[in-house]
Amino acid sequence: MEVVDFLNLGHLKNELAGNLSGGQKKLLELGRTMMVDAKLVLLDEVGAGVNRTLLKDIGSAILRLNKEQGYTIKWRVWGEKCLCRCSSDYRKTRSRKN
Repeated sequence: MEVVDFLNLGHLKNELAGNLSGGQKKLLELGRTMMVDAKLVLLDEVGAGVNRTLLKDIGSAILRLNKEQGYTIKWRVWGEKCLCRCSSDYRKTRSRKN
């Protein structure tokens, strides 16, 4: 599967990065990580300035990178509410670790 398809950005693959929204740029950053095959990904303020719809897409992509591709992902956010909105899977994963 191509990176753009994995991140649901296939419809934007011919668009210049500068024309993407903030959330789409966050997904693009994850795609760049996938292209270098990094297995440890450090993310800072993943949801900053991102609308709820794209925040869910970003959260899903993060979870899929972990589950399907074996990436280790560490992130820093001011509040966990934004990540909890990403996916109910995050809450399940988080509660298992505590």
